[in-house]
Amino acid sequence: MSMLLADWRKTSNPKAIPTIPVAKSDRRKKKRTMWGAVMGLVVMLWFSLMYVVEFLMRLCWICDRKTVISGGDGVELWQRKLATAQFRLEDMKIVKQVVANALRSMAHKPTDPERVTTVEKGLVMVQEAVYAVVTENLSQIRQEVAGLCGKLGKVQTQMGDVQAALRRM
Repeated sequence: MSMLLADWRKTSNPKAIPTIPVAKSDRRKKKRTMWGAVMGLVVMLWFSLMYVVEFLMRLCWICDRKTVISGGDGVELWQRKLATAQFRLEDMKIVKQVVANALRSMAHKPTDPERVTTVEKGLVMVQEAVYAVVTENLSQIRQEVAGLCGKLGKVQTQMGDVQAALRRM
């Protein structure tokens, strides 16, 4: 707390050490009776018990739902794979230039309707640049996708072999 206060100074006197306002104490403090202390303890124990029961119920009955990517039994034993993508530097420079031009053209529009149409124009420009890059390299992309499909078939075969081996165990 003292480090936090050391950064905050008064605007009227920046050299003065910051102070914390202190609440006035109530002279008529209520005395806590024995009954109030016992009730406080009972309430604390009750809520603690409820939170523990809720946690145990969640632990026992709530599971993650099965999705396409959650995998099946034995998925933790599969070999880890890392997928990468390669882009040419020239392609990235084209996209960067188109995005920068779109942002510059959006910055000079004062009213909302004009700004919306400028944003749409900028997005269309980016879409056209990406389309140009993709169509330029379409044959290379198709070759890489075909290679990946072949590798995927091999991986699926290996996965079937692993599952069969696990079932035999």
